[in-house]
Amino acid sequence: MSSHPRTLPADGIRLDRSSPVPLYQQLYRSLTAMIGERRQLAPGTPLPASRALAQDLGVSRNTVLKAYEQLQADGHTKGLAGGGTVVTSAAARRTRAPRGSALAEAGDRHVALGEAGDRRSARSLSRGGRRMMGLAAAPADHIPAPGPWDLPFAVGVPALDVFPVAQWTRLYSTRLRTAPARLLAELDSFGYRPLRETIASQLALTRGVRCDPSQVLVTEGPEHAVALLRDCLLDHGDEVLVEDPGHRRTRAEMARTGAVLRPVPVDEHGMRVEWGLEHHPDARLALVTPGRQFPTGAVLSARRREKLLAWADTHQAWIIEHDPEGIPKGPRPRAALQAGPAGQNVVYVGAFGATLFPGVRIGYCVLPEALVDPMSRIAATFNHGPSLTSQATVNDFVSSTHFAAHVDRLQTVHAERRAHLTGELRRYIGDTVRHAPIETAGTHLVSDLPPDVAGSEVQEQACALGITLRPLHHYCLAAPARDALVLGFGCVRAPTATYAIRRLSDVIHRLTR
Repeated sequence: MSSHPRTLPADGIRLDRSSPVPLYQQLYRSLTAMIGERRQLAPGTPLPASRALAQDLGVSRNTVLKAYEQLQADGHTKGLAGGGTVVTSAAARRTRAPRGSALAEAGDRHVALGEAGDRRSARSLSRGGRRMMGLAAAPADHIPAPGPWDLPFAVGVPALDVFPVAQWTRLYSTRLRTAPARLLAELDSFGYRPLRETIASQLALTRGVRCDPSQVLVTEGPEHAVALLRDCLLDHGDEVLVEDPGHRRTRAEMARTGAVLRPVPVDEHGMRVEWGLEHHPDARLALVTPGRQFPTGAVLSARRREKLLAWADTHQAWIIEHDPEGIPKGPRPRAALQAGPAGQNVVYVGAFGATLFPGVRIGYCVLPEALVDPMSRIAATFNHGPSLTSQATVNDFVSSTHFAAHVDRLQTVHAERRAHLTGELRRYIGDTVRHAPIETAGTHLVSDLPPDVAGSEVQEQACALGITLRPLHHYCLAAPARDALVLGFGCVRAPTATYAIRRLSDVIHRLTR
């Protein structure tokens, strides 16, 4: 039986009793940081007995027990048969290392498979596996660290606290009770036909997208759609124009099988299309977010839209138009690229995660007519999309009055939380927010850092305080001229946002001294 240490490192646990975050959640975050980011608790290290740690911290034993239970449920620790709790080796692998660290560069070396304590021989990954490790070296864009869903400032998470769970559950339960056998067993390679009809009609209304339901392919999200399109349209070594900064996950998916990413700078008018075409004239495809550039929020100007569409038409190239916001209520100020006269070269990609919840994992792409036949053949073998039951539930919800009411509520809450966060940033840090038009506000904003402050240093110190954020350079292939913070606010209630900004202000002011 492993003996319990009496205490943990003195600088490891930070509890703030004035915080709206429960003490057990603060303790959980501190312990995960000690296991992962700071590497203070190695695999196999026993944790103190709950009673002893509670006495040391001046908290109830129940607080420690709840934190320990969450650690074990998330796989960071495991219980021993004779009593006690130890850190697992899986936990160390699960927490990604900072860019430039030995672990982040593991894709270029041998990687041990299985538990470190097994003493099994290490085996090398394939060349493709090492490539994937390099692409996945940093955490995912929009997934918060393990813990509560409202962790500030997770990017890409909407206001989940206003989602109508009761209506959703009722619709899903009804589908399970009344679904015909084929809905439970079959997988239509292009997706559930009524959902494809709903997507086509909604996109025509809100984005001006012109399509027949037969052109709509339902996928497991935008990354899945990009992967299918990549395999259909690109050969190894083909050049792809991508926004810089840009969406990491779709970019990584595009590069996974050997496409060469060509970063194109972004300014207040979106991707600098002329610059990209001048420097990379042989590009075969462009991956863009023209309606609201991710993460800056810039809208691609009319001149650049025309230039990009003309290039695709002249060079027989393709454009993947990624819309991270999904289907909103009401029309946008600017139509989709696909809606233009040269839209036959554009594939429109979207998802429901931004308006429903990220875990729904249902996306779609609208194919040009020329791609329907080849993609139908590819999808018949390789598109193992969401279950038809889940697709049917999404269709029932989006087609109902629940969806319109939910989107109205979501837009109101997001506007309120954006205004609150902007005000708190000005109050505690200064007027550093890069403003985007309210129509393209989304669920995050970009806040500039002082010239002498590195985003990675802010991120590291904020993480120790239970604040998850991403510096702008996290989304860049080339180093930005000036770093900034990308702060998600969709899932962050006002009291939590105020508390987190006060702590973040302390970090930034400390680093500027």
